[in-house]
Amino acid sequence: MQCRKCKTELPDGAAYCYVCGIKQEKPQKRTKARGNGTGTVYQLPNGKYVAEVTLGYLNGKRRKKTKQFAKKSDAINFLPLLKQQIDTMDSKITFTDLYERFMEKHSEKVGKSTIDCYKAAYGHYKPIYFMPFSEIKTEHLQHCIDSVPGSRTKENMKALGTLLYKYAMQNDLIQKNYAQFIYVGKKEKSKREAFSAEEIQIIKNNIGKIRYSEYILCLIYTGFRPNELFALKKSDYHKNYFIGGSKTEAGRNRIVPIPDPIAEIVADLVNKSESEYIFESPAHKQFSDEKFRKRYYYFALNEMGIRKLPPYSCRHTYATMLKDIDAPITDKQKLMGHESFEMTAHYTHTDIDSLIRIAKQLV
Repeated sequence: MQCRKCKTELPDGAAYCYVCGIKQEKPQKRTKARGNGTGTVYQLPNGKYVAEVTLGYLNGKRRKKTKQFAKKSDAINFLPLLKQQIDTMDSKITFTDLYERFMEKHSEKVGKSTIDCYKAAYGHYKPIYFMPFSEIKTEHLQHCIDSVPGSRTKENMKALGTLLYKYAMQNDLIQKNYAQFIYVGKKEKSKREAFSAEEIQIIKNNIGKIRYSEYILCLIYTGFRPNELFALKKSDYHKNYFIGGSKTEAGRNRIVPIPDPIAEIVADLVNKSESEYIFESPAHKQFSDEKFRKRYYYFALNEMGIRKLPPYSCRHTYATMLKDIDAPITDKQKLMGHESFEMTAHYTHTDIDSLIRIAKQLV
């Protein structure tokens, strides 16, 4: 054999030339690296080649699209087509498509009342349901928001829009958050009113006479939101207190003592309930807070001659009564579920006894 450089005669199989020192084995050509975002090709143990393109990242995990080929060259040649397919697919995702994908992931992280707010807000975006999300701009969102009354509804719509844009950006579907430019107007400060002592007494006097007056009284003496009260199961009842709540980490699974004015009422409801729910509906199912409000709550107040304050006023009444009790503010916050507080498993007997002592002072 001859040296590949100086042509000196060498023994067969020589690794280097003893004259010029050059290595006789030709270096293999390095495969040209592809640019970022263009995809990659690799070989499987079965000998096939895979063309792979990264879609993005969701919850820290890489999302990808792949296709297998028998030849490496075919996989390499298909990469641009695979990337084009993905870009086309993402550009066609509609507002509704994205909302459904978002809800599938996000609904596990929040309470039912929050999900209900999202669903209600989504309903007002009907004009842009089938628009490609990448084509939606602030003016489209603003038009939907301007067409609905009520500042709270508009705020919920903006909140949902912001979450959808954040989700889309996390998955590389868009580059800009147009929801941040939505204007919902000045926030209207609503004056919350509490039921008076006289009105509470009227409710007490009508227990057993006016249907669901006992539910209203229990809302007042527990501070539960309606959806929280109606979610209580018999397994949440522990004679002197409930374990329930929702909405925030502090609100979920909190200890809520049962004051004396409703102790017998609650015990009676537990015994008479024909379902797993304590405050069941006429059909012996979980009560819908919307149905309760529209069909029974205001009707009962009207029958008793009491002001038609909204259901949230029951919770506000509870907070007002707590203000008049001499107890640590932290304990009161625990009762309302407002403070970032440890979950049920971390309540001590001292905590529970302290909260029950406060509730005993509610008359």
